[in-house]
Amino acid sequence: MNECHPNLLTLANELLEVILADDSLDHRHLLAVRSTSRRLYSICMSSKLWKRKALTRWSHWHNASDDQCDWYEIYKKRHQLEELLRKEINLIAYKCHDEQIITNDRYDGIDRIVTGADSTVIVPSAIECLEEFLDANKWNKLTMRYYARLVVKYLSHCRLQDEIQAFLALPDWKQSPELVTDHTEAERILLTINKVLFTELNYHCNCDNYYDEKNVSIDKVLESGYGIPLTMCAIYLAIAARLGVHLEFVSFLSHFMLRWPCNSSSTNETERFKYIDVLENGKLKTREECLQMISFRLHRTLEHVSTKELLCVAIGNWVNELHRSIPYRDSLLQLVHALNLDLILNPNDQSIRFMYLYLLARVKAYDIKIIRDTFEKGNHGFFQMTPQHQRYLKTLVKKKYEKDNTMEIIKLRSEYPQVKFKIGDILLHKRYNFQCIVCGWDSVCDKGEAWILQNGINQLSQGKNQPFYNVLGADSSERYVAQENLETTDRTELIQHPELGRYFNSFSSKIYEPNEQMHKRYPEDCSEVGL
Repeated sequence: MNECHPNLLTLANELLEVILADDSLDHRHLLAVRSTSRRLYSICMSSKLWKRKALTRWSHWHNASDDQCDWYEIYKKRHQLEELLRKEINLIAYKCHDEQIITNDRYDGIDRIVTGADSTVIVPSAIECLEEFLDANKWNKLTMRYYARLVVKYLSHCRLQDEIQAFLALPDWKQSPELVTDHTEAERILLTINKVLFTELNYHCNCDNYYDEKNVSIDKVLESGYGIPLTMCAIYLAIAARLGVHLEFVSFLSHFMLRWPCNSSSTNETERFKYIDVLENGKLKTREECLQMISFRLHRTLEHVSTKELLCVAIGNWVNELHRSIPYRDSLLQLVHALNLDLILNPNDQSIRFMYLYLLARVKAYDIKIIRDTFEKGNHGFFQMTPQHQRYLKTLVKKKYEKDNTMEIIKLRSEYPQVKFKIGDILLHKRYNFQCIVCGWDSVCDKGEAWILQNGINQLSQGKNQPFYNVLGADSSERYVAQENLETTDRTELIQHPELGRYFNSFSSKIYEPNEQMHKRYPEDCSEVGL
């Protein structure tokens, strides 16, 4: 009697599809199965099957296609894009481990991935892949998630740059949505905005503390209800635009105002516009009422301010406020980003370019793209390039080369027995009572004399001749702390620090596991935590 040996081919096609669609099987299993027979090949190449695999594997889709598409090709392209991004992020992590600011030239590999194809499709798809990385286990693959977040910011910045340039290229009348044509209705809308914004929500211009840094950021103004005339006008204009009323920024003696074309058919300035003064809770004024407020007129008083001019002023305010707190790292980063945005609006402004390069150099970062572009623009006469400017740019290129070709320092704890703590240790600051994680150490203080004097290091019992540790504080700070000010702790609170992924790959069982870059620099420290 012949024995029957059951196998996959004895099952119906419908049952085979159910088996192959199981979540425990990924694309590698399907590709292996499809090579066994023509029948299984046909089933494994089903678009419906690949759609299920794709939607199960990835949750972020900016445009989920219908069943008419070839989902095998969609899956294949998405998988290839993800692998390219993963490889490039690992390369960025390797090259930029010591960099406080990652300059745009470090993202050349990302640019190569998203260019050469339809950017309107590939960039959103790339961001979706990166968002999948960010959605991974919160305490796993911290380094991948850290750099994926930076790449998302970079791609978003590039897209924003394109959108700003496209928006500024439009005429003013195309920068506004569909308008309310009934002037009586439009005025009623403006009076309602005044009532809600200034009376019910109590928004006001912060005249008592005009130079508070929170006044120049719209998100902070929305939280506090206080701002400078520029930010208050921007909020007012945005609300009016949503409600169909077109307003424009105008310059005034000491602050910005808005104007409303209440009678657009008139050619008389006095009859054509009414002006909105946010300093007086949005009061509608005529041109004559505004001019009576000042004893003399300056050039362009009550004249229209273009979107580009307005953005330049807003960024200038931001830069000025950040200058006040330049010693702080976060402020320095924001200042660099502000100047980068300013370069989008004013690409031929020499002072902005050199200020941007100077600030980067302060943290030993060198944007080779901007350096080369500055050379080219200077040589083509966009601005005057002095010999001093040329020498400075050449110095930056030299420092960039030296930095990229410097051998990484390897630190062995066995050579420094005085170093008590290792990478990943959770410690407590004796004086300020906050938890922190060790992310680096020096056998003696590695700071200059100015820093030592400013922080009173010589007043410590062991002074500067003791180990110092780079630590990530539970208060999101980064500090350089003397060994005598630190001690071990039994407290097991999780420390969520924005820079955690720069140094550590995961957290488990009360242990922060150093990433590959830290393992190379501190091999003995990392071997003790089981890496």
